[in-house]
Amino acid sequence: EKTGREREREKGRKEREREVGTSAMWMSVLNVVAVGLTVGMFGSDVKLFQEIRYRGNTGETSYVPYILMLGNCMTWLMYGAFKGDMAVIVTNVLGVSLASFYMVTYLSNCPFPIRDELKQRIALVLGGDGLLFFYVFFVAASGQEDILGVVCNGLSIFMFGSQLSQLNRVRELRNTSPLSLPLSVMALLTSSAWVIYGSIEGDVWIVFPNFIGSILTIATLALFVIYPRGQK
Repeated sequence: EKTGREREREKGRKEREREVGTSAMWMSVLNVVAVGLTVGMFGSDVKLFQEIRYRGNTGETSYVPYILMLGNCMTWLMYGAFKGDMAVIVTNVLGVSLASFYMVTYLSNCPFPIRDELKQRIALVLGGDGLLFFYVFFVAASGQEDILGVVCNGLSIFMFGSQLSQLNRVRELRNTSPLSLPLSVMALLTSSAWVIYGSIEGDVWIVFPNFIGSILTIATLALFVIYPRGQK
């Protein structure tokens, strides 16, 4: 028969196993939530771009958030591949696909001067990410995670703050027609979810840009209160 001490040890072991199992379950749930919200954020403007295709022009819509989305997702895809993080990989494969759709649609419907400018910037993004991929995976002998982390952080912060680049235009029009409300709402939810995910994983490269992104997105949402859509 087991002694009292053995029974206590077995009970403690089972409790630890339950705790580990519960933690793993909640981490899996958080993975799904973070990926789902991010894909929702990336796809929040599909309807807008369908409208652009229907009317044949881009109106007041800026391409800046979407080209930054493309560069951001491509770089985070490299980061996820390097770390073997499937949540990051899946999220950004879908993000690259949606950003590519936005870019193709924008190029097909924007004025020619903007089209030439956008083509140059897309080439810059693709070339820059190509060089980064080659350096990290074939040249660098160490520090690859930090290199990718710095670049990913910079691009994420620019992406989250990209709608604020339209601040002067919003003030001029005195309404938020150049901004996307669905994108801003989803960006706040997404960045908050990734802050939690990164905190649990202990990954500062995920926590930092999403924390800053939350602040920038709140600032963007404040514009919708100050300059409502119907205001002239």
